[in-house]
Amino acid sequence: MALPVGSALLPALAVGGAAGLALGVGLWIWYAAALAKLFPRIGGEGWKGWVPVLNEAEVLSRGGVPAWGAVFFFIPVVQLYGLYLKIVAAHRINGRFRHGGGFTLLAIVLPPLWATLLAAGQDPVAEAGTAVPGGPQTGGIRTRVVSPRAALARDASGYAIPAAVPAESALIDAVPGGSAPVTDGSARASDPRPAPAPAPAQPAPASAQPVPASAQPVPVAEAPRGERWVLVLDDGTRLPLTGSGIVLGRAPAGAAGDQTVRIPDATRTLSKTHARLDRDGSGWRLTDLNSTNGVRVFARDGGTTVPAPGVPAPVQGRILLGDVGMLIVLDGAG
Repeated sequence: MALPVGSALLPALAVGGAAGLALGVGLWIWYAAALAKLFPRIGGEGWKGWVPVLNEAEVLSRGGVPAWGAVFFFIPVVQLYGLYLKIVAAHRINGRFRHGGGFTLLAIVLPPLWATLLAAGQDPVAEAGTAVPGGPQTGGIRTRVVSPRAALARDASGYAIPAAVPAESALIDAVPGGSAPVTDGSARASDPRPAPAPAPAQPAPASAQPVPASAQPVPVAEAPRGERWVLVLDDGTRLPLTGSGIVLGRAPAGAAGDQTVRIPDATRTLSKTHARLDRDGSGWRLTDLNSTNGVRVFARDGGTTVPAPGVPAPVQGRILLGDVGMLIVLDGAG
């Protein structure tokens, strides 16, 4: 006697459901294990890879997107916006590993494979700046940029967010040729910043050699006039700033009288015309020119400002255009 069709179908459905469940659990374990290895490589915490929802929030956070955006994944229709946020975050993370749109697509289509390839691949580009070798000597002045790495910052939800570097300083070391070393220990560090006139002191003889000065920080916003400015990228590239109005980007277009500075972009996060720098007395102001990936400005106290497009922000230290980090420094006397 033949079994009813429904009776024959139930075992098949049970087997198919069990196989699908096993496949889903296997993919989740694969993805979680890969994220647990990936997060520490990009400044996160590995244990978050094993926690559902929290691991997706960490992906967003590592990509510069607010971690709470993960809630959009669970809201019908609004899920499309959540998907957009993940695409942006994954693309920024891929840029740090020198990958482009193909890996971004992989992050959406097959996340476990994407996380595995990044976790096992080449080292990422440091998000916070690292030490940049000093430039050539000019008139006895050698400039070198030191970029200390800051501790991980956290947002209001306790998630680790991309490290903000305190305002790096341009260290100016005087290296006069043929000067004798100081042996009496009386030389004081010279400060090139404008300062109140000191008490009268006995002038040195005309034949005295200049005294070597120890390194002193020169904050960008307090630099003296008449100096040559240089934009130093995190990879060591040095771009002279010769104008008072400067347009930055991959292939920037500026108005008459503006200096345009083309910035190399291995991260693929720069817009053609991304941002504008303007002299503001003895400092600079940065304005986002409606770029796709925005700008970030780091303050001396370690805080971060994300100015709205068209709103100038004072530059106190390191800045980010998209994921390209840079610093404005002095390059000797003008």
